[in-house]
Amino acid sequence: MKTKVSILAAFCFFIFLSLPSHAQIPRTLSYQGVLTNAAGKPRPNPSYQFTFRLYDVATGGTALWTEEKTLPVTNGLFATALGDQVAFGAAVKFDRQYWLGIQVGNEPELAPRIALTSVGYSMNSLRADTARVAVASLTDSTWKHDGENIFRLNGNVGIGIETPESKFHILNTATSNAMKITIGGGYGVLVENINSGYGGSAKLALIKSINQNPDSYHLYVEGAQQPELVVQGNGNVGIKTDNPLSTLHINPGFGGLKVIRADINALHHFYVDVDTQTEFGMKMGYTGPSMKLSTTPGGTITFQEQGGMVSVPVLEIRGGADLAEPFEMSHSEPLLAGALVVIDSDTPGKMTQATEPYDKRVAGVISGAGGINPGITLKQEGVLDAGQLVALSGKVYALASAVNGTIKPGDLLTTSQIPGHAMKATDVVRSYGAVIGKAMSGLEKGEGLVLVLIQPH
Repeated sequence: MKTKVSILAAFCFFIFLSLPSHAQIPRTLSYQGVLTNAAGKPRPNPSYQFTFRLYDVATGGTALWTEEKTLPVTNGLFATALGDQVAFGAAVKFDRQYWLGIQVGNEPELAPRIALTSVGYSMNSLRADTARVAVASLTDSTWKHDGENIFRLNGNVGIGIETPESKFHILNTATSNAMKITIGGGYGVLVENINSGYGGSAKLALIKSINQNPDSYHLYVEGAQQPELVVQGNGNVGIKTDNPLSTLHINPGFGGLKVIRADINALHHFYVDVDTQTEFGMKMGYTGPSMKLSTTPGGTITFQEQGGMVSVPVLEIRGGADLAEPFEMSHSEPLLAGALVVIDSDTPGKMTQATEPYDKRVAGVISGAGGINPGITLKQEGVLDAGQLVALSGKVYALASAVNGTIKPGDLLTTSQIPGHAMKATDVVRSYGAVIGKAMSGLEKGEGLVLVLIQPH
């Protein structure tokens, strides 16, 4: 049996301007029709199984919404409210043309589908249910729109507050979020200051990433390739790194930690500056680092502030065993480490290699022989800092010769006729004032290195 449906009265009008602010616009469509056979006569009573579907195409396609119900039919007449049993989902926004398909029982869906009139699309105004302010017209003195944008040029906007104190003021007295903007997989807020105080603009974006474990908040500035600040759900905070591995993680490749303190009369800087992954430094003022510590092998600590002083209860030197001072040499070529040197009589302030036995001008030993480095170095930069390091005290290896007898630990050592070499001091009279120190190791014959405890006398 071929079935027809004639439309008597389709979709009802929805009046919402007079509703209170908390009212909801009905999300149903009223529909009436007459069910007839192929000859146009009403189908017999009492009820039939109906299936209603909404499409966004006139033919074919997939139904966006489906509702089945049994309706009473009187002389072919039936009426219903579409959407009262199966709500219209998010796919049906009534923002474009829709067609209604009707199926009676197991019969094929009736053709053609029925195009919805404009009345049904009034449900798209549901978005205005919770609005407290509406745009009245293009001539409104407060709110305006240009066809795409809605804006106001003067006054402040408040949400949750009747007296906003800024252009956009949100007051949140509940436990929910004050403002939440969803961007893709996370939340984001972008703030732009067109007058940043430096003649340019500054943009700031706060994004919550819900794709990471744990959730984290990322703070970006304009042009940054990675976040300036990251706060993870586990409590870790990162600066210049998006994956903090500790409670406070600062990426050393971006200058480390910096603290600026401003005094009344002058501006001073104090900050910890990580120049590389192996150095730690502190700086004050504008003249460069005042202290710098290198953790690499052979690293040094340097102080550049004039008049600076270091005071510690105990100072342990682990890098060397002698106290040395730089001296300019009369020789054009550097002397060998371990060579004995004497004061140069012809050139004040300079040293020269020892070449005579029992030389009362003996002053020290060129430091660095036998793998022993200076432990303490004395110098004044720019004034007394040139030349070779001469050990003046402590333990140092010296060039020695058994020319005056076998050297044993405890023997006094003096200069010899072999250039730069020490020998055993056996002449008590000549030794006075010409002793460089005591031997701490021996030399049975020939030449070699002897460990010397320097005690010039």
